[in-house]
Amino acid sequence: MVIKNSEYLQADTHIEGIPDLIYERKEAEELKNRIIGYFNGVGQSFTRLLSGPSGSGKTISILYIIYNFIQQNPQFSKDIIYINGTQVRAPKSMFNYLARQLDVYINENKTTISAMAGGVQKAINESQRRKLVIIDEVDKIYKNSRESPKYLFLHSLNRMDVRPKHSILLITNDFNLTRNFDSELTGNIEVETTFEAYTAEDILKILKLRAKYCLQHGSYAVDDLAKISSEVFQNPTGGDRANIRHALNILSTAARIAQERNKQIRDVLDESMENVRIDNYTKLLKKYNSHLLILIKTLCLLKKRNSVGIYQFMNPDIDYDDIKNDFFKLMNEESTKMISEAQFRKYIEQLVDENLLRRINRARYSFLDNADDILQAIDKISKVSR
Repeated sequence: MVIKNSEYLQADTHIEGIPDLIYERKEAEELKNRIIGYFNGVGQSFTRLLSGPSGSGKTISILYIIYNFIQQNPQFSKDIIYINGTQVRAPKSMFNYLARQLDVYINENKTTISAMAGGVQKAINESQRRKLVIIDEVDKIYKNSRESPKYLFLHSLNRMDVRPKHSILLITNDFNLTRNFDSELTGNIEVETTFEAYTAEDILKILKLRAKYCLQHGSYAVDDLAKISSEVFQNPTGGDRANIRHALNILSTAARIAQERNKQIRDVLDESMENVRIDNYTKLLKKYNSHLLILIKTLCLLKKRNSVGIYQFMNPDIDYDDIKNDFFKLMNEESTKMISEAQFRKYIEQLVDENLLRRINRARYSFLDNADDILQAIDKISKVSR
């Protein structure tokens, strides 16, 4: 047997199950004090933005703070409302969910956002209690907004005239989210707290904690965990470096395969790391249209072509003209509908914004990810779509 408790191997295990497995981040300490002070009546209301790369511990840190606070102060359990933007996805759905948590019914199909905000405002005023609204993955709601400007729903939430004043905590992976906000909205965000990506040492500490609770003694070695930590830190998926979810996914996959084959973790670790990398890339690439997939395939092939001789251990530069010429050639070979060069440039900029491609100067780029793994992922997607 290898696995002792499979539930705790998952990155998003329910917070009640893992109070002893949380690796507390120093960035969360000031937020914890701010939340406690607010509900105890000694601190003012606030609107805060919490940003950081995916898998850097933002969500689990906040949920851990809330879990411990409610354990000690159960009278506030209904005054903290957590909303996940990947689940509600649109401004009206967000307000509808918020209203339901306040026992208010709103028909989102027949009501404007301002009217929905008014209903929420009335419910909070009638309760005469302080409320904390946490919107995780707020960038997902922003991107799906059909309002003009897109951030209007945040104005509606922030402008609610309630007493006592409610507090808002926005969590995002998008460091550029506030770039398009107007001065009123950015002025209301009192401070931005940034979670830095985990270091390799951080990842190793988290893996040690989880392995101790989840795996049988003797089924793994610390060197195995260090290898996973190094893999995740040095080989980002889509520029997503040091993502703890990827590390725990590798450990979970290796543990499952080792148990099935009656092996130890070290015996299946390389295979597990490759499987997880390809699965991660497959999930990442599924959102792209055929043109973008061909562009990414072009970048992979160019990187492989340029990685010869002394450059095989480096990340070689790629010329813009080579990318353009090979892209249009590959489009023709795969009988894909042609696009304009202007659209091609937009796709290049999109990959730069999403950290798959790094601009060195106007004519040269560097492709950041593992070419072989991405090509396998593209092949998997192509087979499914046939």
